[in-house]
Amino acid sequence: SWMRQIAMALLVLKLTDNGVAVGGLVAFQFLPVLVIGPWAGLLADRSDKRRLLLIVQTCLMANSFVLALLASMGRPPVWSLYLVALVGGVFTALDNPARRSFVTEMVPEDNVQNAVSLNTAIMTGSRIVGPAIAGLLITTVGYTWCFVGDGASFIAVIAGLMMMQLPPLE
Repeated sequence: SWMRQIAMALLVLKLTDNGVAVGGLVAFQFLPVLVIGPWAGLLADRSDKRRLLLIVQTCLMANSFVLALLASMGRPPVWSLYLVALVGGVFTALDNPARRSFVTEMVPEDNVQNAVSLNTAIMTGSRIVGPAIAGLLITTVGYTWCFVGDGASFIAVIAGLMMMQLPPLE
């Protein structure tokens, strides 16, 4: 997701040469998290988190592939990037509480602290690695392939979720 966020911001900047347009993109990306976040947490608490994550991760993958299609147009309309950012923001708002609370359900109670620490370390590391990979891909193969790479990265997550054999969750 960090690859997608950085690539979208750089693409909007390239298309508009306007920092306010980039700010608008960020608003479209994160406004859903702010507005529907509490209800997304409620949904995560009352649903099968693994199933919810499978749906949301698949939608986020599709979101990246739509961005790849738009980027392949050369000069996509900025409003279309805003729309995709808004839809991606809705999926992110659903993903965050489900993913974070699922971590504590995947492991025995004795290992929860370690699982949360490991999850935090991975998330922090992705904030460094994701933008670096996005910058590398954008400068070498372009925006389209950066979004394709981001979309393809969801395949491992979806496969991992599908292969999990969890004990009965509490």
